[in-house]
Amino acid sequence: MTRRKQDDAASIRGSAKPKVPVLISLDEVESKPIVWLWRGWIPAGMLSICDGLPGDGKSTMLIDIAARVSTGREMPDGSPGVASGGVLFLSFEDPAAEILRPRFEAAGADLPRVHVHHPETEESFSLGKGCALESMISEHAVSIVIIDPLITAVPGGTDMHKGQDARRVLTPLARIAARTGAAIIGVRHFNKGEGRSALLRGEGSIGISGTARSVFVVAKDLDDDRARVLARSKSNLGPPVTSRSFALVGCPDRPDVPRIDWRGESRYGADDLTGPADPGSRGALEKAVDFLRGELADGPKPSADLHAAADVAGHSKRTVKRARDELGVQSRKIGDAWVSSLPPASQPEEAAGLGAAPP
Repeated sequence: MTRRKQDDAASIRGSAKPKVPVLISLDEVESKPIVWLWRGWIPAGMLSICDGLPGDGKSTMLIDIAARVSTGREMPDGSPGVASGGVLFLSFEDPAAEILRPRFEAAGADLPRVHVHHPETEESFSLGKGCALESMISEHAVSIVIIDPLITAVPGGTDMHKGQDARRVLTPLARIAARTGAAIIGVRHFNKGEGRSALLRGEGSIGISGTARSVFVVAKDLDDDRARVLARSKSNLGPPVTSRSFALVGCPDRPDVPRIDWRGESRYGADDLTGPADPGSRGALEKAVDFLRGELADGPKPSADLHAAADVAGHSKRTVKRARDELGVQSRKIGDAWVSSLPPASQPEEAAGLGAAPP
C-alpha cells in the first residue's frame, strides 16, 4: 500500500464515529421490588444456578419445586407459592417417559403445565444464536425454566471454563429471564476440587456464578448420608436464608420413583458442605477420631450436643464428618432429636443398648 493510501485509510478510520453506550439518569428508572418464586432462593426474571454431585438429588429437588410452581402450592419452608405457572424442564440426561413423568407425578405436578423435550424429536436445544427459548417461554406461559445440565445446552466451540465465553452465553440467557419474567435455573455438577468453597466447586468458570443472581448447592448431610442439604452459596438480593434438609424417598406405589421428603432446617451452610479441608488433614482427622471415641465411649449422645462440643474443641465440621465415617458412628432419631453412637462392637454392650430405638 502506498503512503498516500495509508494516509487515506487512516483518515477514514479517524473520521468513523465510535459506538457510544446509551446512558440514562437513574431518576428515569422505575424502582421495582424483587419478585420471588421462592423467597430467598429463586428470583423470578433472573438466572440461578444449582450445583452438586451427580446422584445427590439436584434434579429431583428441582422437580419438586417446579411441581409446586405448576400448582401454586407453598414452598418447602412454608412460604407462600406463586400463582400457578408453566414449567419448562430441558433435560439432556433423563428420558421423559421413564424418569421425568413419573417424578413429576410423584411431586404432585399439574402435568398439562409441564413441558419437556418431545421424546421423538431430533432437534436439540442450544443457547446459541437463534435460540428459541424466549418464544417457548411466551407460548406456554412458563414461570420456571430448568436446564439440566446447563453445560449440555452450550453451543459447540464454547469453553465454559473461560470467563469471557461463559458470560457470552449466560448474559443473553439472563436477559431472556428479565424480559419474560421467568426464573431460569441452570444445573451444574461439582468439579473435582474437593475442599474448596462452594462458589468454586461448580463446573466451569467462576463467571457462571458471577452472572447468576442466586447460586445454591445440594450435598449430603454431614450428620446423615441418607439425607441431603440445600444451602445457598450466593445471593446479592436479600438477607441469608436457612439451609433446608431433605431426603429422597420412594413412592408408596412405586418404590423405584424418588420424591422429596422435606425435613426442616439444617444448621449447615454451603461452605460447611464443600469447604476448605483442614490443614494437616490426617493429623486433624486422627484427633477428631480420638475426640469422638472419647465422647461416645459411655454410650449414645444427642448429635447436637456432640457437634457443639466438637466446635468448642476446635474440630471443623468436615473433619468431624470424616471422623464419623472412619469410626462408623451411627445416627438414629429418637423423638424429635438425632442421637449418635459408636457401632455396637466399639462400645460396651450395656452402653450400646441405650441407643436402641423405642419399641
